[in-house]
Amino acid sequence: SQYSYDHMGRKRQQRQSITGSDGVTVSRAVPAQYEYNELGQLYKKYLHSQDTGTGLAPVSSFMYPQTYSYHARGWLKGTSSAEFSQTLNYEEGSRYNGDITSVNWTLAGSSK
Repeated sequence: SQYSYDHMGRKRQQRQSITGSDGVTVSRAVPAQYEYNELGQLYKKYLHSQDTGTGLAPVSSFMYPQTYSYHARGWLKGTSSAEFSQTLNYEEGSRYNGDITSVNWTLAGSSK
């Protein structure tokens, strides 16, 4: 695996090369690529691209984009993709201490 990082030292991309027993590269892939918001929090994660070029892969080449959202205090508020989404609630009822009070999730149309 090869990793590339941005100017702040955050992981930007992961690349993999699969080499056969004869030492010849059989396949190249970009299993993950990351984007960060202005505060340095992970904002988007793209998974499973077959792009073999150099540099950042086009986001349209990834099978599973995932988006993260954050609370005003910087806590993870939720994550969403086409297959799964989840919302974390911190301040329900009379609890304001930072504990997660409930989790709501949806998986391909069903809600829990």
